[in-house]
Amino acid sequence: MKTLLKPVLAGVLLAALSATAPAAEQAPGLYYNVEGGPNFAQQIDISAPGYPKSVGFDTGYRFGATLGYHLDRQWSMQFDTGYLYNSAEGKETGSISHIPLLFSGRWNRPLLCSLEGYLGAGIGSALNSIEIGTGSTSEADQAVRLAWQLSAGLSYPLADNMSIGFSYQYMGTRGTDYRLGGIDVDTGVSHNHSFGLSFHLDF
Repeated sequence: MKTLLKPVLAGVLLAALSATAPAAEQAPGLYYNVEGGPNFAQQIDISAPGYPKSVGFDTGYRFGATLGYHLDRQWSMQFDTGYLYNSAEGKETGSISHIPLLFSGRWNRPLLCSLEGYLGAGIGSALNSIEIGTGSTSEADQAVRLAWQLSAGLSYPLADNMSIGFSYQYMGTRGTDYRLGGIDVDTGVSHNHSFGLSFHLDF
């Protein structure tokens, strides 16, 4: 809960600031967004004989790409994908990764000093992959599971149709069943927290 407190407070602050911001017109149209930065994967539970009960992860990375459509000045819809990767921490060897395929809605709002903020939520699926061990002795498997996302960000215009910004993404996926070395391995829900720099372009 403490991990999610800051994004929630940021969202409340964003809403409060936006109450005083003037609205501007936005013609409907396509936009594209790319971003990248560190990804923090929370510890996951593992249920399988011969495996640890839980695994933590070192700081990894996330790359994201979005294709969206402005419905009006405040609302837009988009398709999100990307790649998230984290290696196991401590004495454990291996990694976990995700390729999200999500449909999201986004609420945009102009703020102060030419800044614009947004809040978003989405749902879809993710291709979850896990690897235990390294090299020729490693075992790996992957599976598609339900995924969901919450996001928030700030941007600053470089021109009429482009901007740069800072974003936060939370992505969760359902627990996944893998087959590793002839053993069924069940993992718990995966939680990822990503922070990134973004580039936005309106067509």
